[in-house]
Amino acid sequence: MSEKKQNWQKLEAHYQQMKALHMRDLFSHDKKRAQKYTHTVRGLHFDYSKNIITDETLELLINFARACDMEQRIQDMFNGEKINLTENRAVLHTALRASTGSVVEVDGINVIPEVYAQLDKIKAFVNAIHSGEHRGWTGKNIDTFVNIGI
Repeated sequence: MSEKKQNWQKLEAHYQQMKALHMRDLFSHDKKRAQKYTHTVRGLHFDYSKNIITDETLELLINFARACDMEQRIQDMFNGEKINLTENRAVLHTALRASTGSVVEVDGINVIPEVYAQLDKIKAFVNAIHSGEHRGWTGKNIDTFVNIGI
């Protein structure tokens, strides 16, 4: 049996043990739970104390991530590798957040100029909506949007 499958089975078994626990019990048994499961890193505040987790949960999750080679997969994402296996393409989350001078290569091509060209088109469209230059099919200003994301 693969290491990944073994780790997954351990997580499933742990879930069966944990699902009957109540949050108030976790807090009453560990008075330092809030401090223990709260961290601030680079100005971001993470509080996962209000999740039904224990030190064992975290250890099992870390072991599963390692068995899945998560660190390499993250590096592949930053390197523009094709990690979206369903569509056989790179995911460009990092390119959307990169500065204009950055380099994010996919198939040897820096995609940052194209990303910023598309972002500029979006900005122009938004400005046209806000100014009333672009109107709906009735000729009225557009004041409501529905965004269905992935």
